[in-house]
Amino acid sequence: MADNSKRAERGTDDTRRPVARTPRNPLFRGVDRAEARLHRLLVTLFLLAVPFVAVMGVSLYHDQQTMAADAVTSSSSVLATTTADAVAPVASDEFAAVTPTVLAPATWSSDGVKHVGSVPVAAQSPSGTEVTITVDADGRRIAPPPTGVDVVVVSIFGAAALLALVAIVLVIVRSVFARVYDRRRDREWDDAIARFLS
Repeated sequence: MADNSKRAERGTDDTRRPVARTPRNPLFRGVDRAEARLHRLLVTLFLLAVPFVAVMGVSLYHDQQTMAADAVTSSSSVLATTTADAVAPVASDEFAAVTPTVLAPATWSSDGVKHVGSVPVAAQSPSGTEVTITVDADGRRIAPPPTGVDVVVVSIFGAAALLALVAIVLVIVRSVFARVYDRRRDREWDDAIARFLS
């Protein structure tokens, strides 16, 4: 009997212990609890967005790989020859460590057809300079296909941008609700002070 009574007392104490461990602060109002719940919700949403963004980054990586492979198969490299001297920019510094790149008129052949256009070469390159360019199926000069590093950089940047967008949206939501809670808190404090002084 004594043991049962002790167990009963222990059970009663156990049920009351959580309440005793979390005393309520009289200055912690309902608006403060609502703001704390909102903060926890927003943090949870951000943490849940991280794996979603990671999946999107992997999907973007595979898409970029496919695009790079398609670009390689649909393009080719040809040798272009400039037909005029490459003029240096007027504002360029002749003592600069890196030679600027400029566009110079050039010709190239693709599938036996001669093409005329502009190609990037180092400034002050003489006429007759040969440079390798990338052309499409019609022989038009295009940008070189993306490399593996380009694919990785674009994927990481895209995932980081998406995660930053999620964070910005959550911060904006937090700021909007913070103003609402602040106004409500000020009203409650004003009412409490008015009741205290009356």
